[in-house]
Amino acid sequence: MTGFRRDVRNADQSRRWSGLCLLVLAGLAIPPRVLRAEELSDAPLIPPTAAWTFLGGSWTISHGSLEQTDDSGQPQAVYRGASVADPTLQVRFRVNRAGNGVQAAGLILNAQDSARGYFIHFDTRFDQVILFRGDIMADGNEITRKNQIAMDPDRWYTARVQVRAGRIEVYLDHKLLLTANDRTYAEGLVGLYTSQGSVEFSDLKVTGERAAATSQWNIKSARMSVATDQELATILEPQRVLCRQGYIGWPSIALAPNGDLIAAFSGDRTGHISEDGKTQISRSSNSGKTWSPAITIQDLRIDDRDAGIICTAKGTMLVSWFTGPPYGTDRQGHYVIRSTDNGKTWGQPIRTPVTTPHGPIQLSDGRLLFMGQRPHSSHTTPKDYNGTPDGSPHKVSISESRDDGLTWKIIADFPVPAGDRMLSYDEVHAVETSPGRLVALFRDCNPPDQLRQSESADGGATWSVPHTTPMQGHPPHVIRLRNGWLLAVYARRRPPFGQYACISRDLGGTWDVKKEIKLAAAFEGDMGYPASVQIKDGSIWTVYYQAERPGEPPALMGTHWTLKDVPATSR
Repeated sequence: MTGFRRDVRNADQSRRWSGLCLLVLAGLAIPPRVLRAEELSDAPLIPPTAAWTFLGGSWTISHGSLEQTDDSGQPQAVYRGASVADPTLQVRFRVNRAGNGVQAAGLILNAQDSARGYFIHFDTRFDQVILFRGDIMADGNEITRKNQIAMDPDRWYTARVQVRAGRIEVYLDHKLLLTANDRTYAEGLVGLYTSQGSVEFSDLKVTGERAAATSQWNIKSARMSVATDQELATILEPQRVLCRQGYIGWPSIALAPNGDLIAAFSGDRTGHISEDGKTQISRSSNSGKTWSPAITIQDLRIDDRDAGIICTAKGTMLVSWFTGPPYGTDRQGHYVIRSTDNGKTWGQPIRTPVTTPHGPIQLSDGRLLFMGQRPHSSHTTPKDYNGTPDGSPHKVSISESRDDGLTWKIIADFPVPAGDRMLSYDEVHAVETSPGRLVALFRDCNPPDQLRQSESADGGATWSVPHTTPMQGHPPHVIRLRNGWLLAVYARRRPPFGQYACISRDLGGTWDVKKEIKLAAAFEGDMGYPASVQIKDGSIWTVYYQAERPGEPPALMGTHWTLKDVPATSR
């Protein structure tokens, strides 16, 4: 047998989304009625009628295995040799320990096109198995799931899914996990996919009744729209690009004293982690209708990341950030930079003792309060420590400035409970609900990825025992609206991907997740970090980062929206 190996990549290596390419499943024996695909093997190409179509990612086939090594997005591999009714698909998979996403392997059955079919999701990060009907990116398409299914990266598992007369059964290591009855798709193509993970597949077997030809199978664009009329909100301007400048990430937004909207972000980057990020802003002088090109306000010539921005009570614009690689230089740290002329010119960087993505907040007593990691967990040894607080090289601390951001000092350490993990108190943002009373929301990097909350009644000196909220996603940005409600926004980096908002009408006592607002849809998990500001007419601008189309680097994007049933006097 002739050896064969082929990488499936886009010719433009700067883009992660590849075009359509073909590989084949060799060794097919196809009787008149029954399809049997017994194994993957190295072999010359056979006719395209018995071919694989690859949508995105970086795929290789070698030594009986099919591997996808790009740990971003949701690449698909679809077998187009035959359409199958009542299929059984069995495959061994191993998710490699790579990237920061959900690290999931997936199976596709009865596919009509790239967005319609049954998708079975084996999520090793959050230890769950999910069955979707139709577009995995869209809301409302989950059929069923099972949580607390322990799956470890770098270990082989056997997955099997079978469909019989509308009954779907999902097995892992020969144990039945999910059952459902659904007749939406009676027949179609089979395939594999990955979600934010590098995955190796082997020992693929497919059986089923040969069905009608699938010549109409094609690629459907990712669903990138949300309902404009939602129960609690009206989307005035759906998600759109506000600014492009290489790779853009981790934005925040504020109103300047002259009424301009200013979004701050890390831009002009080559990737999610790279040594060339710059702190940049984009400005709108007409309530968000148009936005300026990116303006660099500082560049330490290492990775400047995660920009927060506020307007202080004295009219100062203050931008915060922290540094990424290269680590260990004298420039490593966390900083703020100040402007006293509506963000037109900026002073020199000022070091801060703590950092968090959306930066400090203004309190009614005139202080600036900055709550976050001390130092950032990527600056410690070991990096990104996620054990209990007694062994942690970093703390979660509260600092204050009494001189409008010129100097900072620590006033308290947040009391992380002794048995909890440190990264359950990551990327915090706080809001003052009344003089001296604060509500802080934390990103929880551990399953089930729900925001945690704590309160202070004395301006940040002491804090209540934290509790888990019903809001799922990260990281939080929270503000108090003019009608007294709290607005929290966060991203969901698992299907269905997107930017979300939630309201509390009782100053953080409860959160109305049943009326959660979807502000934007996304097709992959490298996105998010939304932040909001309420403008003069009472409407809200929320900015975030994500790619507009597959294969493009993330841009600064925004959604303009308003809440329903808000008294006119509070707008």
